[in-house]
Formats: sequence, structure tokens, C-alpha cells
Amino acid sequence: MAKKNKVVQMQSPENYIRTRARNLEIFECLYDNDWKESGVVNIVVARKHTNGNITSAVYLVDLHCLGLKFSIYFFNESERNYRERLEEPLISGDKFEKIDYTLAHNIIYAGIEFAEDFGFKPHKTFTDVTQYLLEEDTDAIELIDIECGIDGKPSYFQGPNDTKTTVSRILKQLETTAGKGNFNFSVDVDDYRELVDNTEEGIDEDHDYDEDEDFDDDEDEDFDENYDEDEGENEDENQMSYDEALVIFKENEPLLETLETDKFELFIQAMDVLFQPLTDYDSYKQYYKDISEDLEIIIVRHKMPYKALGMQIHDKIKRDKIINSLARFLDEETEDNEKIFNMLKDLKAEYGDVPIFSFLELFYITAISKEDIKEKIKQYEKQFPDYPIFKISALAQSYYSILEQNPEAEIIPIHTFFPNRYRFHIIEMQEYIMYATFIAAFGTDKSRMSAFHDVLFDFDYPDEILGFVFPIINGQKIKAIKASLGLPD
Repeated sequence: MAKKNKVVQMQSPENYIRTRARNLEIFECLYDNDWKESGVVNIVVARKHTNGNITSAVYLVDLHCLGLKFSIYFFNESERNYRERLEEPLISGDKFEKIDYTLAHNIIYAGIEFAEDFGFKPHKTFTDVTQYLLEEDTDAIELIDIECGIDGKPSYFQGPNDTKTTVSRILKQLETTAGKGNFNFSVDVDDYRELVDNTEEGIDEDHDYDEDEDFDDDEDEDFDENYDEDEGENEDENQMSYDEALVIFKENEPLLETLETDKFELFIQAMDVLFQPLTDYDSYKQYYKDISEDLEIIIVRHKMPYKALGMQIHDKIKRDKIINSLARFLDEETEDNEKIFNMLKDLKAEYGDVPIFSFLELFYITAISKEDIKEKIKQYEKQFPDYPIFKISALAQSYYSILEQNPEAEIIPIHTFFPNRYRFHIIEMQEYIMYATFIAAFGTDKSRMSAFHDVLFDFDYPDEILGFVFPIINGQKIKAIKASLGLPD
């Protein structure tokens, strides 16, 4: 689906990586070859532009416990500069060597998935940008078994930059998620004594890896030959005046369904200009910040994250079989309700009542009436009280009554439903975004609606999600603008 709500501007390095980096050929992958002994590995993935320049990313992965601790990227620099960077202290390893991309991919994602089981999220830059320098994590990538933890247990080793506060938070997190006696750790003895002496102090369960440290990644501002330099004109030159927007809006709104792409994009720009005065800038900024922090996640399409299953399955072999069976189910290209129902019935017969199977029934089987869906949601919510997706489904089905009681009802953050989760399958996100869109679009707070829309656009959410969200929110924007201008609805 083509995005039709913003004027084309020159892409920032971040947006270029998010939207186009996977089209670049992989130049090389490097790693520290002693990673099996240390459990910690630096991985470099580099891609080559058509002009010969290199865009690369570094991934610091702790396979014993914390997962992807740090990531940084370098955009569109000469191969010489790239080689020089590999010698910098931040990146260099004594035993760097080339590896196959498949192994690099498996090491990175194995670390992320293992850490996620214990509530540790990947570094912010990975979620925002550097995940897009990797191929999508699907069955197209050969699966390599990467050992994580020590004898299967998370094992934390205090790093040279880990403060006493950091140590406390990590150990508290492990006590909460793994349980006492189910993890190993090695920390400075003085830090440990202080931790023991202060066990009554409240400890924030979220850990912090100085993710906000600033790095200069604008040193090379050259763009590759795929860029249209005309797109780089000053943003102010592309601004549309309010009067111009008003004329375009009035002329084209009655013809909206028949507009060609160019005119539609112009109409959307005009709509945004007219809608902006209806919002409060300070409120918009705060909403944008809050929503961004909540929706800054990793969305996967194929392999279902373990935590999406909806129940603890300690048998890893059985868990992997379920995930692989789900992958085959999701690969089926059929709209035959009977076939879908029978496939899910077979999964339940083989593996039991795993909550995700019941959710997939509601998600995929279209021959169910709206009233039957509501009844089934109630049934499954009662059957699986600890599976949040049915709570979200119930909220999405009842958004009208929610807003009728409180037109300013808050959007419940996704991490309220799923604490310590940062990887979601796209069908989970479609369900949550459906609920959040209804509350944002049909509530009375226009600043929140605008911020919600812009976060999804700026984070380049998948087309399946944007294709649902944008028509609803744009429709509400048009309705608000017409009301402000005294035009008939």
C-alpha cells in the first residue's frame, strides 16, 4: 500500500535504513570468533550501496543473559572509512573474522529471544533502526541451533561499565523472571555486599544500558545515487499555506474516492495543514513521546514468538514443534474457513488447548457473525484468563460503549498487557492496533489521534496495519475539519 499522507522529503539515514536497506546487497559479516567461550560477541553486518559506499551496523550480543546489549550504525560511508572504523576501540576485536550471514543472523536473534524470556529487551537502536539492516527473521533464514545461557540458565557477568544500580536491577529482574536459584551471576564482591545490605530498598525492575548515549552518525552526509537530489529541497519550500489548503480541501473532498494518486497526496497534505490548528502542540508532543515509547517494538511475520503462545511450555522440544507447526499454518494461503478450522482442530488435538490456537480461530475464520465473535471472546477470556490478547479483543469489540461512558478514555499501553515483551507477531499487533485505533480515532482528543497516526507512520509499521489505521483516522480528520469550517458532513 502506498503511503498517501505526507509530502515526499529526502529520507533521513534512519528512514532509508528502515525502508530500503534490505534491498542493498550484503557486503560482509564479521564476528569475534571466541564467542562460544566468552558468550559475548560483536557482530558487524555491512551492506553496499550502488555507489560503492557502505552502510553497516554493529551488534553486541550477550548470549549468556542480556541479549542484544548495544547496537550502532554507520550510514553510507566510503569503504576506506568503514575499514578504519573497524579498528576503533568501540568496534574492534582481536580476532575478527568473516562469517556467513546466516550464522550472524542466528546468533543475534538467538540472543534476543533468550533474553526476552527473562524480560530483557534489545537495545533501543536495534528496535528503531538496525534490525532493518538484517534480513527479516523468517523461515527463509536457515535455523542454526545457538546455545544460550550456561546449561540453559541465564548467567549474568557484571560488565566493566555496569554500576551498582545496574547490577541491582538485573539481579532483581532475574529473581522475578527466572526465580531464585535458577540463574547464575558473577559480580564485584563489594557491589554484592551492598546489594545484600540494602535488600529492603525498592529497585526499579527495568534495566538501563545508557541507551541514550549520543554518537555522531552524521559524519558522512553523502547519499547514494538512488537518491533524487531534487527531494532534498528545504522543507519550508514544500509547505502549503492555510488558504491554499482550504481551496484544495474544498475542491477535492467531494471527489475523494476518485482522486488519482498525485491529487490524493496533495489532498492529504492540505488536510494535515487544516487539521493542525485543531490540535494542541504541547499535548501532541507528549502523546507522541508516550506512544512512541510504548510502540517501539519488533514486529515479526513468520515465526511466532514463544511468549505469544499464551502459556508456559518448559519442554523446549515441544515448544519448538508448536512454533514450527504454527509457522506452517501461517504459510498456508487459503481463505477456506473449513480448512482453517480443521487445521486448528488438528493442532489442538496434537498439542492441547494452547491459547494462541483459539485466538487464530477468531482471527482467521471470517464466517463467524459479530455476535458469535463476542460470545467466543467471552468464552476464551474466561477459559484463558492470563492470556491478554482476548482482553484486547474484548476491548476492541466494545470500544463504542467505552467511549460512550468516557469520550476521553485512555488507550491502554501494549506493555500493560504484555510486560517485558518486545517482539510481537504481526497478528497480535493487528489486534492491539485495531483496539487502539478505535479509541484514538473516535475519542474526543484530536492531539492524541494525530500523534497516534504519526507514530505508526514514522515507525513504518507494516502495510497490513497502516491500511487499516489510515482510512479510519483520515476519515475522522476530515469530519473534524468540516465541522470546524461549518461544512455539511
